[in-house]
Order: sequence, then C-alpha cells, then structure tokens
Amino acid sequence: MLGMIIAYPGLSPWYNQGIMETRTSIRLFAADLDGTLLNDQKELPEGMNEALGKLKEKQIAFAACTGRQITNALLALNGISEDYYLIAENGSVITHGEEILHQVTMSREDIRRIVSFVHTMPNAACMLSGSKSFYADAWGMSYLNRLSYAKYFLIREVDDLFSVEDSICKITLCDLDDPIRDAETILKPLREDYEVSPSGDSWIDINVKGVSKGAGIRFLQQKLGIGKSETIVIGDSGNDVPMFSEGYAYAMKNAAPAVQRQADEVTELDNNHAGVLQIIHTLTEEL
Repeated sequence: MLGMIIAYPGLSPWYNQGIMETRTSIRLFAADLDGTLLNDQKELPEGMNEALGKLKEKQIAFAACTGRQITNALLALNGISEDYYLIAENGSVITHGEEILHQVTMSREDIRRIVSFVHTMPNAACMLSGSKSFYADAWGMSYLNRLSYAKYFLIREVDDLFSVEDSICKITLCDLDDPIRDAETILKPLREDYEVSPSGDSWIDINVKGVSKGAGIRFLQQKLGIGKSETIVIGDSGNDVPMFSEGYAYAMKNAAPAVQRQADEVTELDNNHAGVLQIIHTLTEEL
C-alpha cells in the first residue's frame, strides 16, 4: 500500500507528520515476547496466526524481538506458521527462517570478566546464552528453580561456565535483589564496555557494546528499506526501551511506569489479554 497517505488518530504529531511526509504506510511491526506477546504462562495468544496473516496481507513484516537464547525463542514461537523475522539475544542474533542474517558473539575474555564479577554479587547468578543452548551451573540452576523458570526453558546444566564450548551471544543475570537498581549501581563498572539492561522482575542482560533490540530493529530497517515512520515497536521491559526510538513505540499496560513513560502510547490491554493482537487488528483495519 505504498503511496497511500495515512494519519492515525490518537498518535503523536511527530508520527503522523512522518507518515504524511514519506507518503507510506506501516511496513514493519516488531514485538517483544515475554511480558508482551506471550502471556504469563509463556503462551502465544489465540488468533496469533490470523493476526500475522492480516499483517502479511498488508505487506507488513513481523519481527519477534527477545532477549531469549535463540533455541528458547524458537520454542516459544513454535505455534506460528506465518513468515517472521527473529531478533534474539537482544539483537545479537537476527534470523529469517533458517537463515542467520546477523550474529555478534562475546570473547572468552568478556565471559571470564563478567562471570567473575557476578560471582562477587551476594544474591545473583549468571547464565550463558549460546548459539546451541542456554547454560547454567549448579548455582544458576538453583536460582532458576527458585523462580520456577526452569520449566519454561531448555537449559543445559554444566559444571563450569568457563568451559562451555559454544558461541556465547549474551550473559543473563538472575538478580533476586533489585535488577533496576543493580544495573545502574553494582554493575556500573561493566557499563562502559557492555550493554547492561534490566529485563523483567529478576533479570539483567549483558550484551556486547552496541548490541540492543534497537540496533536489531535498525539492521532490519536497513535490510528491508524501511524507515522509522514505517515502523511500530511494542515492549514491556528495560531491554525493550532501546527500540522505542526506532519507530512509534507502544509500552504494554503491564509494563513498569518507567518503561511506559518512554513510549509514545500504552496499550489498553495487558499481555494476558492479547494486547499486541488488539494493536495489530486496529492497525490492519485502518490500512
């Protein structure tokens, strides 16, 4: 539907002006998984394939954006039959079907530095996200089991995180104190060299510097020839905020107030009531 002039009621003047100037419609819809597209039981909403079919009819590409390790991301998306892009590991890995479009990995020195640092924190444990699996030692598994997260993910328990033979894309911390506070304070020595972002109630993600969901969105925009004014993004957590500046941004109703304040709009429905699908249905009906 290129060339059509569309103004969206209720959207920011910046957004409508961008649409009017470029004379294009929305071409990319990107949504986070946990806390956004998935409900609290880690399930896709009913009608997901129908909604993606409507996006496809309007020639709108769909991208699932997540901090999850890629195998676990694909597991969560197993019920989707429509074509989609996947931005996994907060942008460290980007795929389309079986094709890997982009991948950034950590060095052994990075892994040793971060894991050793986390071991000094009294109420935190770390896990490694690799291209083959998600890895945790006995200490990490004890944290995952306490939070009942182990039942939702494929996790490989290892004796020593330093001996894992895999390409590591991201390190995840399980922080039982205050992830938002600790990301800004205790982990401050790491922030100059790495991307450190809270992700959910008990998690902190650490990526290579320059890697984020926002950078992942920019990669897809460049590859597909899509601009910011043609993009909608939606998320609920701190690691979603970097993509809020890459298009018109929705924060979920269930997102923390600090996240909602950085979005253009807040959804009417939360992740347990298919808030993302409501946005898709409204969008495709207006185009």
